[in-house]
Amino acid sequence: MSDIENALDIGYDKKLDAQAKKIIGNRKFLARILKEYVPEFRDVPYEDICDKYIEPKIYVGEAAVERDLTNPSIDKANEAESDTIDGIMNEDTTVTEATVTYDVLFKVKCPGKSGKFIEFYINVEAQADYNPGYPLEIRALYYASRRFASQLRHITKKTNYGSLEKVYSIWLVMGDTVPKKAAGTVSYYHMTKEDLVGDFEQEADIYDKISTIMIRFDEDSEIKDPYLKSLQTIFKKETSKQEKIDAFEEQGIEIDDQLESGVSDMCNYGSYVAASSEKKGIEKGLKEGLKEGVNGTISILREMNVPEREIAERIKAKFNLTDEEVDEYLCVMA
Repeated sequence: MSDIENALDIGYDKKLDAQAKKIIGNRKFLARILKEYVPEFRDVPYEDICDKYIEPKIYVGEAAVERDLTNPSIDKANEAESDTIDGIMNEDTTVTEATVTYDVLFKVKCPGKSGKFIEFYINVEAQADYNPGYPLEIRALYYASRRFASQLRHITKKTNYGSLEKVYSIWLVMGDTVPKKAAGTVSYYHMTKEDLVGDFEQEADIYDKISTIMIRFDEDSEIKDPYLKSLQTIFKKETSKQEKIDAFEEQGIEIDDQLESGVSDMCNYGSYVAASSEKKGIEKGLKEGLKEGVNGTISILREMNVPEREIAERIKAKFNLTDEEVDEYLCVMA
């Protein structure tokens, strides 16, 4: 692949990433994720999560993961009411590398057992590569740990560690790289207490401060869980715009302009992928046909005892080959 083609493919991948963030950064979509898979919200009405408990500002591609780059403003109250706030991507100058940022990061509050509200952070990531060379579960733990630690900007003898709030890192792992045995599964990883000597009762909210959730689905596995199946439909390349919209509505998610825009752009990307795959298939077929044609011509001319130099001249002219390609074909057929 040429540098230009590589840059174009990267551009399309970045565009898909941007359109996916339009969906996963949407308040209504996030509220359904919390309702379905975050234990603290299991008994909370979806409408309340969406309208009351997700804080006004949602950071999309804005807050950096690395040390000293994490955006501290998320730790402060903000008044601006918005479904999604798109920030500046802290990108490097190269097209293939960029500063690592959270796909989506926001604060949420939840009614606690004592009647007081509990506040915590939610990070949501969309991941299309199940096998990046390391377990994604470890990366999810790192993202959650960074957000947990970055709540304290300065450590002193008077630091109140009890003020640290719980963090969830939720990953939507999708696409053809998800193994069949993993597709259609959701796993919840969290901190638990085990007494080694004696028994000591403690509330889990004292120590269960970092949790990750891995949501896995591929393109074509039969998924029984209704919500997970809807996610498969929404992010599947080959489903139509109406099928994606229907999947949202089946889960009680009303389509707004932001979601419709994200769905439309993802469908356009799917059309690009299909056209690109078809083009590559045609090119591969033409190359294979050319190879068969050249080899067949060489065999016939050799059976006719035509000199090698003349064979070289004939196949070069007939198939528009370079001298190097001619030599390669003649060596293979020798």
